Amino acid sequence: MILNVVYLFDGYQNLDVCLRGFRVTASADCCDRVKKLHNQGEFEAAAHVAAVALGEHPNNARLWELLGIACHAMKDFEAATRALETATMLAPLSLSAQVALAGCYLVSGHGEVARSMYEHLVSVRDRLSTQLLRMVVAGLSRLHEPHLALEVARQWARREPDDEGAVHTVAHYMRLVDYPPELILPVAHHAFQLAPHRVRNRVALALLHHQCGDVLEAYRLVTAIGTDQLIAACCPARLLGLGSLFNAMGDTVRREACRARRAEVSSSRPDRQRMM
Repeated sequence: MILNVVYLFDGYQNLDVCLRGFRVTASADCCDRVKKLHNQGEFEAAAHVAAVALGEHPNNARLWELLGIACHAMKDFEAATRALETATMLAPLSLSAQVALAGCYLVSGHGEVARSMYEHLVSVRDRLSTQLLRMVVAGLSRLHEPHLALEVARQWARREPDDEGAVHTVAHYMRLVDYPPELILPVAHHAFQLAPHRVRNRVALALLHHQCGDVLEAYRLVTAIGTDQLIAACCPARLLGLGSLFNAMGDTVRREACRARRAEVSSSRPDRQRMM
């Protein structure tokens, strides 16, 4: 059963506030226990406690929601969908539940329903927790919606300006939506400053310098670490860019290493492409 749930949404920031404003028949202690287990990463235990409580309180929307979120965290998407759709029929979904249900629809092949839900979540991105922002970006990436993913990533980076992952993600989606390299460069440089040990930041910055015509700086960045370490962390697209850089510098050894690694990765992962 796929419900037209987009118009039923209300939202809350996270599991710690998802019971506010609602009358619940299950004991507060039980709900608190489920939330505590979930927040500790004990998803199976959280689902068990919620399921037992629902045996006595089958119309408690919050318990259905918590059960669905726990099942989603365990990647039991079928059970999560059933629980979250039941919750939807009883009360508006929290933001955590909306994100979980959108993810369930996405992996089960209901892309258009998932897309509608993610579009709604983009419109309320200022109310999403950092964790939910990351999950929405991932969902939009799978839906091949880089423009929307960029909007959400920017919200994430505004909230966490020193989070290397957030800044790198903004630069990544700026590249995917064809921003000029000159505009992406300062963002990529900030990500590199936050985590210079991350090879992906070094490579992204180097390739942008190459695109901007600063071949020497690009070459300096990527030759500052070992070739094996460099190419092991790159997807085929990055390896192609590095090969072009090394070719421009007359570095045939590294160019051929990139070519060989690209052929190896492409043959072993024909249907997959790393996003970052």
